[in-house]
Amino acid sequence: MNTQEQIKHLFEKLNTDDQILILEELHRVNNSNNEPPNAASVENCPYCSSVLLSKNGHRGVQQRYKCKVCHKTFTSVSGSCSLDFIDFKNHSISFHPVR
Repeated sequence: MNTQEQIKHLFEKLNTDDQILILEELHRVNNSNNEPPNAASVENCPYCSSVLLSKNGHRGVQQRYKCKVCHKTFTSVSGSCSLDFIDFKNHSISFHPVR
């Protein structure tokens, strides 16, 4: 069972009130991450610490970067939880990995 399946399994064991509290908190955290990042905040690659970076499009409103050393792409919030969809009526969550 992968991590996403484990989270979903544990979530389904919670009572409705606890599920709603978690969904509201995830929604709050997800919305706080949708603010446009400060371009100056990305100074080096989070994977190899190189400062040789180039801009590489956008992910929503966030600037994407590509490392010229390890060739990985990232945003200023890479490594954080990315929840693209929360359905409060059905209490379901769809997870989409950050690439």
